[in-house]
Amino acid sequence: MPHPRGRAPPRLRRRHPPRRPHRSRPTTRPRPTTSSHHRPSPASSGAAGRGCAFPGCDRPPRWCDAHHIHHWADGGDTSLANVVLLCGHHHRHLHHSDWAVRLAGDGHPEFVPPAWLDPKQVPRRNHYHRRT
Repeated sequence: MPHPRGRAPPRLRRRHPPRRPHRSRPTTRPRPTTSSHHRPSPASSGAAGRGCAFPGCDRPPRWCDAHHIHHWADGGDTSLANVVLLCGHHHRHLHHSDWAVRLAGDGHPEFVPPAWLDPKQVPRRNHYHRRT
């Protein structure tokens, strides 16, 4: 007997959940980037095995995202020379504060603190992940 409102009774809905739409097989072709966020993989940053590059942070690589030093929307490319691994906390902190990041001559990231924190703005590095 059909339900008066055209739906199956609750006891039948629990037993027979609604069908999910059919999904086609995944494709190996890259999809064009249409969002405002371009997220390179942490493995592509060349810092795999090191973790968050922010000074004093010990977060492992699996907790990190790649941060574009020169933002991709402003013409920065997604290359090893333009990305650094940062944990979620330090990634947000870098975007919403006056800290700056750059790659030093030896290819390691340096973080420049804001002038109110360090008037001389001496670059800082994370030495935690270099321990052997």
